[in-house]
Amino acid sequence: MSRPVVRCPSSDSHEPTTATILTMFKVAFLTTLMLLSAVIGAPVTDTAGVEVVGHNTTTINKRVTHVGRATWFHAGLGNCGYWDNDDTPIIAVSTAMYKQGGNCNQWVEVVNTANGKKVYAKMRDSCPPCGYDEIDLSPKAFKALASLSQGVFTASWHFMNRDWSPRSSPHTTPTPTPTPTTTTTGSCLYKFNKALLPNPIQFSINMRKTLKAVLATSICAYGAQASSHHGPHPGQNPLTGQVTSNTNEFKVAIIGAGAAGSSAAFWLSRAKSRLGENVTVTIYDKNDYIGGRSTTVRPYDDATIPTVELGASIYVDANKNIARAVKEFNLPTVEYGDESDEVGIWNGNEFVLTLNSGGWRSWWTTAKIFWRYGYSSPLKVRTLVKDMVNSYLNLYQPRVPYPSITSISSSLNFTHITAVSTSKYLTDKGVSPLFVHELVEAATRVNYGQNVDDIHALEGMVSMAANGAHSVAGGNWRVFDRWVKESGAKVHLGTTVQQLRQGAKGKWHLVVEGSDEETYDAVVLAAPYKSTGIKLEAPGLDLGTAFPPVDYVRLHVTLIATTAKHPQGSYFFPTAPETAVPQAILTTASGPIEPEFNSLTYHERIQREGQPPEYIVKIFSKSWVTGEWLEKVFGTGNVGWIYRTQWDAYPQLPPTTTYPSVKPAAGLYYVNAFEPFISTMETETIASLNAVDLLLHDRYGRGVCGYKTEEDYSSDVKSADFVYGWDC
Repeated sequence: MSRPVVRCPSSDSHEPTTATILTMFKVAFLTTLMLLSAVIGAPVTDTAGVEVVGHNTTTINKRVTHVGRATWFHAGLGNCGYWDNDDTPIIAVSTAMYKQGGNCNQWVEVVNTANGKKVYAKMRDSCPPCGYDEIDLSPKAFKALASLSQGVFTASWHFMNRDWSPRSSPHTTPTPTPTPTTTTTGSCLYKFNKALLPNPIQFSINMRKTLKAVLATSICAYGAQASSHHGPHPGQNPLTGQVTSNTNEFKVAIIGAGAAGSSAAFWLSRAKSRLGENVTVTIYDKNDYIGGRSTTVRPYDDATIPTVELGASIYVDANKNIARAVKEFNLPTVEYGDESDEVGIWNGNEFVLTLNSGGWRSWWTTAKIFWRYGYSSPLKVRTLVKDMVNSYLNLYQPRVPYPSITSISSSLNFTHITAVSTSKYLTDKGVSPLFVHELVEAATRVNYGQNVDDIHALEGMVSMAANGAHSVAGGNWRVFDRWVKESGAKVHLGTTVQQLRQGAKGKWHLVVEGSDEETYDAVVLAAPYKSTGIKLEAPGLDLGTAFPPVDYVRLHVTLIATTAKHPQGSYFFPTAPETAVPQAILTTASGPIEPEFNSLTYHERIQREGQPPEYIVKIFSKSWVTGEWLEKVFGTGNVGWIYRTQWDAYPQLPPTTTYPSVKPAAGLYYVNAFEPFISTMETETIASLNAVDLLLHDRYGRGVCGYKTEEDYSSDVKSADFVYGWDC
């Protein structure tokens, strides 16, 4: 099954085309689990300089031109075996780009993407803590592109041909016999030899199994380098810009390393640079990887097979924070929507509708939709969803922080929508009950595991807002990993926070399992409070009021590799077993028998050496999927690889107008208070920005963008293209 391309209908179209209907409901499969957290990562660097590599790191490098972070260092004896000084334009590249010295003495063109300035520098060294596309420049090269006080910028760079050189080559003095250098930092002794340099690509293949080994072998990553240039030095702040002083350090702990926690760290790092304040951030997560409830796996543990998302499969055009990050970080994307595929809606007893968007049958699909549901229902739902999205987009405009979720809901005019169920809201608007309980419910069941009679109307319409669906090639986790990495936060993975206690002076005392107590000025709780198991104490804090019970949907996710091109007709059509079955099946609970699964969808086609072609299939269900059931659906002997997991994927979302507290106590900020309102990857980044804004206003009287009030923004920034937090 090929990766599809979504083609959205024109915004000024006045009729619900077949493509519109299919975009709504086929992409509902792919929106799967737009949860909170997303991702596991590529290298994550903490402020102490230890490189933390997530268990599913993937490097994609298909172009000669690279885009990444550029910092500067003091030159010396490089790993290529040459002495250079600060007045020589040289460059250090990641160990993957270093290629065991194969690129030594090659010229590199570097361009500052912000101002277009260009310089040529010679590759003389490796930079073990650098990410795959990141570079370190000598002062001579860096100053040609930006001031040293800036410390960091985004660069576009590529190697020149080997026989190329600028008109005037810099003078260097080669050492007769290059030898590894040894640097001692504290108790860490690291002898630099090419064979010892960590290789991010190799780590990515080993994934989760090597994480702890990476942590151990990377312990000297910043403390000792081949030319002693990657340690901290005056004027350099490669992650977050220059700070005003070290005397008024403001320490922030973030609990949770998913979408909410990673983005909170990123917003704090941007504010630190803009405000010129000394904010240090530490992230804690009980998992041993970045990503929380969302992760990817590799079928058969075969490094030649692409990873598969367990959840958080896509983002859409309206998700401006994730979309902006993808653009800023130059991440390759995949488009969704295949016009040759069929989607069936199964009610446990029969297929109530089968949709096809391409070929000679498209006219028949359109006719079936209008015959079954009428002309007006699809058009009304499309209009309601469009109006909802337009209101939602106001969250990206300049604003002061919201003190509560109810204030957000009120400002967007959503309170009356969350107060009723999806079925009541849409039927009151004149939408056919059959359309609501079949097509709309198919979307709510695949996205949130809940029926239209149970889920509030705002989240029901969010399930339908799938226009312009994309994913990041190699995994959406790459966005979240980059946020953590760019933040410069110190990262403690595999670390369970057991207690949070506010002391007499307002400081927060954080106790982790098997470690000493740490003290922080503020804490951002970026995980569902109930799931953390944290014992929380603060003067005057009423836990029942601050954290009202929020139950979560226990979702079972089953991934398989099967040689069956389609599910077996015998399961769905016992009296006509040869009947063709769609590769994508949504469900509705409107029939006499509730389906045994929420959704079933075919994804990539894979080919292992010496084996027949197989298809990766993802199944969401409310209960464990047995091997016997898989044989009934896919045929005896047709299923090879099986991967099962279960988790509290998203909150139960009944009609409501009350929410947890955004600020349960002084200095404590709760990002996941937003979840009962809207639960997606993107809205967690919006909620984290609001929480960070509140924190900064409480501390400095200014927000992430440095402004005090809405009136401080000039009218020219208040445009549809403005994204608060990015465009300041």
